[in-house]
Amino acid sequence: MPAVITPTSPSPSSITLYKEGQGYPTFDRGKATLYFQKVNDKVAEKLGLKNGDKVALVNQDGVKSSTTTTVKVTPGIRQDCVYLYHGFGSMSPELTIGHNKGISGQSLITKMSVDPETGCNGMRNNFVKIVKVS
Repeated sequence: MPAVITPTSPSPSSITLYKEGQGYPTFDRGKATLYFQKVNDKVAEKLGLKNGDKVALVNQDGVKSSTTTTVKVTPGIRQDCVYLYHGFGSMSPELTIGHNKGISGQSLITKMSVDPETGCNGMRNNFVKIVKVS
């Protein structure tokens, strides 16, 4: 009989039910509300961006993000990518951490394609440009 392994801490591929005090007890709401959009350092230099600049995003169909975010310049991201934390920029006031903070990547998805074999939606075929706000 194979051994049953019970995770002692959460991992991206585990679903675990937590008791009070388990999980992420050191969650810092202040850090969560300070939301960054990560931009490659070489791209930031070309665009004249520096840490702390406010930016918006505009997708390939001209849809502009309804909120802005703060730039975090890093060499740790590809030059052809923008990194956004999922769940921010929400329009719902019930989502208190992400409401009107940061940019909603979901709002910029205007092109979808369907994989002919699986029927799954492809949403990673949207592109954005960075627009400096201040």
